[in-house]
Amino acid sequence: MAEEGRGGVGVNLQRPLYPFSWFGPVDLDVANHCLTKWGHKMGPFNRPEEYGAGAHALVVRDDPVTITVHATLVRDHRWGRARHVGA
Repeated sequence: MAEEGRGGVGVNLQRPLYPFSWFGPVDLDVANHCLTKWGHKMGPFNRPEEYGAGAHALVVRDDPVTITVHATLVRDHRWGRARHVGA
C-alpha cells in the first residue's frame, strides 16, 4: 500500500493510459483495504476463495473512489444434496 492518498484510503493506483480516471480490476486486498478504511457497513469481503471472487475500482487521480466486489452465490443445494451453510 502507498502512503495516504487524496481519497484518504492510503492506496494510490497508477492509471493506465487515461488522463484523469479509469475503471478496472484491482486486487481483493486493495478492495478490502478501501472497504475497511471507508467503514463500509458490511466490512471487508471475506467469502471463501472456492467461490471465485474479483474486485473493480473507479480510480480518480490515482485514488480509488468506488469499489465493487463480486463472487458466485453459496447455494443451499449442491450436486443434488442439501448444503448446510453455517452449520
